Amino acid sequence: MTGHAEAKSRGSGFKFHFKIDCLKVEGNTTVMSGPYTQSNDPNDAGRIGLFAVEDNGEGGGAQPDRLSLVFTLDPPGSCSNYMFSDFDGFMLPIEAGNIQVKP
Repeated sequence: MTGHAEAKSRGSGFKFHFKIDCLKVEGNTTVMSGPYTQSNDPNDAGRIGLFAVEDNGEGGGAQPDRLSLVFTLDPPGSCSNYMFSDFDGFMLPIEAGNIQVKP
């Protein structure tokens, strides 16, 4: 499994891009990680980004999808060491868009 993730925090100005090399799907949730390939924080060089997403469905009655804070790990950190429950308390509803988790 490979892919890429890119995000920007409007609040802090933090921008990053990383190559996803670990993905775990648990029902409607996904935990993913990979090495940073770009970041405006020089301390991220050579480190691993980790975050989770939650797909709560679509339509007017659905709860908002959620996205976790992004955590930075030292190598060889990987999503294989984490469960979605490890992100309890760190999940925020997305403001726009749609997250889709398809096992």
